Amino acid sequence: AVITYIFTMLFAVVATFIGVLWEIDVPGFEKKYYDRQVTSGKLAVVVESLPAEQGEAAVAAMASHGGQDIRRPEKMTL
Repeated sequence: AVITYIFTMLFAVVATFIGVLWEIDVPGFEKKYYDRQVTSGKLAVVVESLPAEQGEAAVAAMASHGGQDIRRPEKMTL
């Protein structure tokens, strides 16, 4: 009974650890949007949209509210 309890607890701890890593996406192998200006303290807003009209509307909204350096970011492996 003690061995069963120990292995059950061990499995629970290991499964929880793996689950946390899975949820925070570690390790992330796919490419993600990144801009090097974020490293120097600037903020980035990334908008993903399927129809081109929505992307253009998002760019117009950001520009009308004082957005700076609005452009398409590149995807890179982090």
